[in-house]
Amino acid sequence: DNDKLWCPKPQSVVCSEHFVGNKRSKDPNSPSYIPSLFPDIYKRKPVNNEQQSNRYNRKIKRQKVPVVFNDVEPLDEEIIQIPQYDKVNSVCSVGTQVMFDFNINQSHIPPLSNNSIERSVKSVTCGLDISCLKLDCFQGFNSILYDSQLKDLTGTTFKTVVETLPRAFKDNYPNCRCIIDCTEIKTEQPSSVEQRVYMYSRYKSAYTVKTLVAITPSGFITFLSKCYGTSDTFITNDSGFLSNLEMGDQVLADKGFPGIKVLCENKNSILVMPPILHNGKFSENEVIESYNVASVRIHIERVFAKLKTQGILNKITADLLPYIDDIMHICCVVTNLQNPIIKE
Repeated sequence: DNDKLWCPKPQSVVCSEHFVGNKRSKDPNSPSYIPSLFPDIYKRKPVNNEQQSNRYNRKIKRQKVPVVFNDVEPLDEEIIQIPQYDKVNSVCSVGTQVMFDFNINQSHIPPLSNNSIERSVKSVTCGLDISCLKLDCFQGFNSILYDSQLKDLTGTTFKTVVETLPRAFKDNYPNCRCIIDCTEIKTEQPSSVEQRVYMYSRYKSAYTVKTLVAITPSGFITFLSKCYGTSDTFITNDSGFLSNLEMGDQVLADKGFPGIKVLCENKNSILVMPPILHNGKFSENEVIESYNVASVRIHIERVFAKLKTQGILNKITADLLPYIDDIMHICCVVTNLQNPIIKE
């Protein structure tokens, strides 16, 4: 119907021939940012493609500012003082102007496959982000001396566990010392081929590091291993977790830890796992046992959910991999400071 105004639908597209240069640009200052070429029937003023393109290219050329790198001498003192800014001044230096043009003219910069490399290039090219002037600056760190500066995550005694045992454990698992499981954290693609082989996870379809976590029945993280790229059984055996067990302890785990059952028995401890399916069907007792284990082992998944609310664990960049053990320790400490998952 010619009487109704045509409205574009979500799947509607604009032909590239309506843009200057037959290609749309993502730069708002480019003449190809919006469609401007239409047939004569629309009675619009014709557009001089060559004139607009030349004008845009001259503007881009004027905005390019050479970056000069000077030799930097080491500081005499290690203390660095950063001035406090209440507001951002309206006058910007040349370096700041380059920073603003970075986002506008990003179509002229070749794409980078590594996020950490991209961040480093942007930092060198543009200098300090102007948005940081209103925020507290983070100085960074070489390493975290968590052994002396933070409370160790290990060492929770069986007496303490019994005194804080939630009601859900008292009927079926009164001697439960801890719940264990491994969690994986996604990382960027490692630089070496050997690291890629060990760190690629088929389960996550990504490069990851894996760490063993043990929590008390009340949800307190009481053990954290170093980060590995291997099986759950190897991590449990190599991390020193088994040396913390005492006689009569019950350890709840999922089906990924059958290899440590004998090791737990050698420590006079009991490894409790869901029954493994045989002959295609569980017996009535196995169904009840699976339900009992799953109903209490779910608490470690809730702890993992709290742990991964730390934004730094969304994806570890390549430049943070050397500090991954320290980062995980800090995140576990912060998680322990939050409200408990079981309020009983």
